[in-house]
Amino acid sequence: MSYVAPPASDFQKPKSNTATIIVIVLLVLLGVAFIGCGILAALLLPAVSAARDAAKQTMASNNLRQIGLAMHNYESAFKRFPALHSVNFEQKPTSNWRFTITPFLGLADNSVYNNNVKASEAPWDPSVPSPLLNQMPSVFRSPSAPPDQPSTHTNIFTIQDPKSAFPAGATWLKISSFIDGTSNSLLAVELPHHSIPWTQPTDLTTDEAIQLIRSSPRPEKILLLLADGSVIRVDDLTDADLRAMITINGGEPGRLERQFQ
Repeated sequence: MSYVAPPASDFQKPKSNTATIIVIVLLVLLGVAFIGCGILAALLLPAVSAARDAAKQTMASNNLRQIGLAMHNYESAFKRFPALHSVNFEQKPTSNWRFTITPFLGLADNSVYNNNVKASEAPWDPSVPSPLLNQMPSVFRSPSAPPDQPSTHTNIFTIQDPKSAFPAGATWLKISSFIDGTSNSLLAVELPHHSIPWTQPTDLTTDEAIQLIRSSPRPEKILLLLADGSVIRVDDLTDADLRAMITINGGEPGRLERQFQ
């Protein structure tokens, strides 16, 4: 009797099934990897966003401290804080407080001030381009400003009010004028969602400042520069708190003082 070999297909079937199983396993592993990457990305995004926000807040706080130090250095040199703006012989507004403190910002190059003294003496006219406009120091721009904000615009404001650190007009105040205490008195506020040309001689009124703070997408994150050089966040400050901080001689107790009354 002769030997009859089994069909070739009988030997090939196990090889075919093994290849199919390997392909299926690889596809499953690949799918799990993709799902795992998606889950990991979803978990990391909030942390990355929070870290980016914290970095911007730190940079903004450092900018305000630098501005506060410049104001105090100006006060040390002239025995008074800078005025809201200067005036010419016709009593028309000229350069504002931002330009005035540029030599005291600790910049390596003081050309912004040195090369523009003459231009700063010209009366403010928004219809006439000034060579100074395009030379704004970076500390006057918020790190959280929108990308489309003009490079000539600032997000740092003082409050022009008869009882504030910057009374309307060319009024210079001594540090002794801060009857409420420097730790209870506001010098400036950072508003990332609002901007004006940095050379503009007028800033915000009390009502405008409070309205802009409350209309901010994140009002609790707004930063305030106090006259002692410290920087705080608005957090849960009320409108009454803000008004009390804007006035430097209103006789209102500071927020911390009220907590212990």
